[in-house]
Amino acid sequence: MLQPASETPGAYVAPLAPVAELAAPSRMHAEDIQHLEYRHMINFVDNSPTGDPKTCKTCMDYIRDGFAAMPECILIEDSIEAASRITASKLESSRLRMMLQDAKVSGAMLMAIVFYTFDLCMITTSHSQEQCWYYVLNTHLRERNSAFLRSCHGYLYYLMTGLARLPPYCDGLGAVLFRGIDEQGVARAISDYEDGRRVHWSGFPSATPDSCCEEFCRPKGLAPAYRTAEASFHGTGHPRAIGAEE
Repeated sequence: MLQPASETPGAYVAPLAPVAELAAPSRMHAEDIQHLEYRHMINFVDNSPTGDPKTCKTCMDYIRDGFAAMPECILIEDSIEAASRITASKLESSRLRMMLQDAKVSGAMLMAIVFYTFDLCMITTSHSQEQCWYYVLNTHLRERNSAFLRSCHGYLYYLMTGLARLPPYCDGLGAVLFRGIDEQGVARAISDYEDGRRVHWSGFPSATPDSCCEEFCRPKGLAPAYRTAEASFHGTGHPRAIGAEE
């Protein structure tokens, strides 16, 4: 997967108004001003917080910076230690190591990807989904809060740059992926999603090439959604913390 940000209930981005329009006080509202600094996730690719990748802090330090803005998360130090071990084990594979080198995905970027896919169930049975890093991160990303994005700039730089450099799923040849959504989501997908329409998801969605998702959804009253992967769709694949391929 890599869940690239709501990515669940997609949010749509309207074209920016002309500068002259934005400057008119009568057209501005307080809630609009809060989002003038909002940056799409793609803007973190190759955009280090220091302006020079050589002067960046470690991914672990940037995770700790993000934790300060996400107090809902628990066991951060334990999670960092476990994710570090997983990252090191991934790099023991010469095949994966060469693939990452060819793609110019650094160890820090790999760590960011592994940490995003890390689940607390790997280190404790006493937790809730709402305390997991990936869940809390996506919850905040959907709020489109510029202050939060600044707090997580370092981590998002490593994560988004690493993902952008990974080979696209199926070499970007338009393979079909599946994603289960609830009944409300189905209605919105039917009314709002059209071929050729550009959609901005504020968080990271997950998807699978396995059509068994359809069978999984039925007992829970959910309906399957289908999404065609475009050239820009990148997933975690082998670099993820939990060992499935999707």
